[in-house]
Amino acid sequence: MKKILFIIFSLFYSFSFSQYAVATLWKYEEGGRLQAREIILNEFKEVAKKRIADGNLNGYHVWQAVNWSNTNQFDLILVELYDDLEKFYVDRGLQKNLNMGAWGTHNVWSKFLNSVELIDRIIFKGEAFENTNDYLPNLTKWNFYQKSKGELGEKWVNFHKKFSKKFVEKNRDAWGSWSIIHKSFNTKFDHLTIDAFDYKNEMEFLMKHKYQPVDWSAATKYWGKTKFSDARKPIESAFFTQLLIL
Repeated sequence: MKKILFIIFSLFYSFSFSQYAVATLWKYEEGGRLQAREIILNEFKEVAKKRIADGNLNGYHVWQAVNWSNTNQFDLILVELYDDLEKFYVDRGLQKNLNMGAWGTHNVWSKFLNSVELIDRIIFKGEAFENTNDYLPNLTKWNFYQKSKGELGEKWVNFHKKFSKKFVEKNRDAWGSWSIIHKSFNTKFDHLTIDAFDYKNEMEFLMKHKYQPVDWSAATKYWGKTKFSDARKPIESAFFTQLLIL
């Protein structure tokens, strides 16, 4: 029982307090979902477990889109959690962690890369996180934004830090805000927020979830005559569920 409680606490701690997250965004190739899933739940999982045990990784999350279609920008998001980004480069390979030969490593990666298309690898810095439970909810809504330049964009990030608890007061079970500190040139967003709900899937969310009014008067005073919507532009929003959480 103590071991189970420790695992739950470690999961909650890693997601809440890891300073950085490295997210790799993928799109499934036609018919590639099951093959990619098998590799993630076998080889990739074992590598992540060993890196966590060796102290080179805080946590490892894999989130899959609720619906797979051509309209989704991403079908699959692999997230590595770190307190120190230098550990991002330490002992990452299949060959090193699983004692696989060169051919075995090549074979696994070849199958995986035939199943998915790499969209981007992004490094996030944690700004704020709130969770009303001691575990991560299964259903999450990822919201990608482009911040306004200058003081207005910074004010939006400070608004998240200052009023983070308000986001989980009635309408969410967990919520977080992350700034992007590295991305490709073509990526149009530079900030991420995640709404998390304690529902099994999107259908249960649509059937059961009811938004309740929250007192945002202090936040309204904080913004003054400026609208917070002027501080960012929505780029992409989609529901994801847990595939793997370590």
